[in-house]
Amino acid sequence: MKSIIKVVHTKNPLNNRGRGFYYEHLATGEKYACLAGGFAWPGLTSPGFIVVVGVQWPIDEMKGPIFMVLDEIEDADVRGLLKSCTALREKYSHTWDLWYGCSNHGNMRFVHECNSSHEATGKRGVIITDSCGIGEPNHFEVLIRTIHELLQTGDDGSKGIIIGSCKALRGHLTNLPPEALFKGSAELYPAVAALGYAVCSLKAYRPWAHVPGQVFVEQDPLNDAAYGRDMINSLSSHLDPSEKISTVESEDGFDMRK
Repeated sequence: MKSIIKVVHTKNPLNNRGRGFYYEHLATGEKYACLAGGFAWPGLTSPGFIVVVGVQWPIDEMKGPIFMVLDEIEDADVRGLLKSCTALREKYSHTWDLWYGCSNHGNMRFVHECNSSHEATGKRGVIITDSCGIGEPNHFEVLIRTIHELLQTGDDGSKGIIIGSCKALRGHLTNLPPEALFKGSAELYPAVAALGYAVCSLKAYRPWAHVPGQVFVEQDPLNDAAYGRDMINSLSSHLDPSEKISTVESEDGFDMRK
C-alpha cells in the first residue's frame, strides 16, 4: 500500500526539546506532530474497532493539542482487525509502532500468531500496549469524560478533537446512551474505547515532546450531577448543525456533527 504521509524536517524542534520533524498528509497538506493508533477488541454485541489519530502541528501548549481522527476500521473478526492494523501502518508510512488498547486479553494469542507469521517473512508485527490508566476503576468513564471535554467548543470556536469523515465512529458516539458513562465498558462500546485509548494516552504521554510518561489527572469541567443524560445532551450545543451526519440520532445519544 502506498503511503499517504511524508516526513518533513524542520530546523526548530517542537518546543525546542522535541523532535525536529513533523508529518504531512500528501493529499490534504495537514500537518501532524505525531500519529497513534487506538485498538479495541470485538465486544459482546459490537465489532472490534481501530482508529488512527493525528496530533495537529504545530501545537499550542497553552490551549493543548488538537486531535484529528484520520482513519477507522471495524471488524468482528480479530484476524481481520490485525490485518487492518498492518495495512493502516503501511498507509501512514510506518510512522508509529504502538496501538493503544488492552494487552491483558485472551485474544492476544492471535496477535502472537500474527506476529510470528510476519517475522517469518521479515515484516514488522502488531504491537498492542496498554492505554494509559487501563485496569483502574472507572476507566471507561474516564474515556467518555475525556472525549466529552475535547468536544467542547472553546472561546475561539475550536475543539480539542475533530472526528472528520469517520462516519462509523460518529455513529457509535451519537448513539451512546447516557447510562454508558457509569455502566459502559470497552466490551459494550469498542469504538468509543478505541478513540478514548488513543487520546487519553496521547494526552498523558505527550510523545511529540519526548516527555516521559506523566501522571494523568482528568479535569472534569462539570460535577457528577451534570453527567449522565445532561452531560451527553449538552454536546448538541457545541456542534456545527451544518454537518449533520446520516446516522440516526437518538434523543439521549452523542450528537457528533463535527
